[in-house]
Amino acid sequence: MTREQCPRCGRPTRACYCEHITEISTRSRVLILQHPRESRVAINTARIVRASLPGSDLLAGVAWGEEIRPWLEDPEREAVLLYPGPEARDVSQIPTHKPVTLVVIDGTWSQSRGLLHRSPILAALPRYTFVPVTESEYRIRREPRPDFVSTIESVAQVLAKLEGNPGLVEGLMRPFRAMVDFQLACIREDHQPRRLSERRRRPRPEPTAILTERARDIVCVAAQASTFPPGPASEDRSELIHFVALRCATGERFETILRPSRPWAEGGLRLAELGEPELLGGESRERFPEAWKGFLRESDVVCSWGYFPLTLLRWAGGEMPREHVDMRALAKRWAKRGWTTLEGLAAELGLELEPVARGRAGRHVRMLEAAVARMSEPRPGKRG
Repeated sequence: MTREQCPRCGRPTRACYCEHITEISTRSRVLILQHPRESRVAINTARIVRASLPGSDLLAGVAWGEEIRPWLEDPEREAVLLYPGPEARDVSQIPTHKPVTLVVIDGTWSQSRGLLHRSPILAALPRYTFVPVTESEYRIRREPRPDFVSTIESVAQVLAKLEGNPGLVEGLMRPFRAMVDFQLACIREDHQPRRLSERRRRPRPEPTAILTERARDIVCVAAQASTFPPGPASEDRSELIHFVALRCATGERFETILRPSRPWAEGGLRLAELGEPELLGGESRERFPEAWKGFLRESDVVCSWGYFPLTLLRWAGGEMPREHVDMRALAKRWAKRGWTTLEGLAAELGLELEPVARGRAGRHVRMLEAAVARMSEPRPGKRG
């Protein structure tokens, strides 16, 4: 059985820190440019910043150029880079006549140096640094020097100065401390001595057990997005345009096509396999959350291929399921190998099926339903 993950913070459900998050409004905007390797670290703190600050953005990449210019040339804010160095000035010298866009590089020091070297557009920004008021509380990860702190600690202390709000630090640090405390508790638990005989007797549940034990609660979902050309940071986000759900045990179906809120990229429409008339005749985005809430049950176990469908659902204001199964990860454990696409899995398993609804999302939901059925079958040599 796979570990259920929170779609908001990406942490296992038992390690979720979302209940400690408080959204904090600030005049300043924070843009975190994260090295891709750091984005795969479960305990990276940039996610907490993104969840806590509505005026923040988190992008992953190894080099940056014109694609981030809209953030750096916001007429209402001056962009500044938070990065130490001989030419860096103290953050107390940042002009305060208007808000700033605080650009932060997230990664190890070698990763951040490489990213900065490959991004002249960042090197050209006014550079600032600060002296931490306390040592790092990141007790599960060793900093190179005592005066180095994590990304969230840097953002919290600098924003508190820029906003003139010392209480901002506590709001940002609360989920961070909860995450650190949980990890330390796990470390202590894992180091408890256990007899070898107890370890050998410990049962290993089948990874697909949830599909059979909760068969009547399985709901397969798929979603398609409309992408947009780069624009202001607040608008540079994919939008949900097609969402399909199927309750496998009963055949109940939910489908909606949503009208985009602004002009869309043609590539997104082709990928969704929808026509322009269908999109223009779609439903109101304001009505979608209530319609989805009427279909979703508290006991539902929602299955999707990866986490992007749930991300789109959250961005559209839809209620998040209590339990979620990433079928891409589950299929990898079930078959001892992975597939890049759902189409690849369906082809290898010989799943030639009629779509449950229109477009690519309709095909994906039918493939997910068939994959759930196949993975629920007893394995040869296994007792049912």
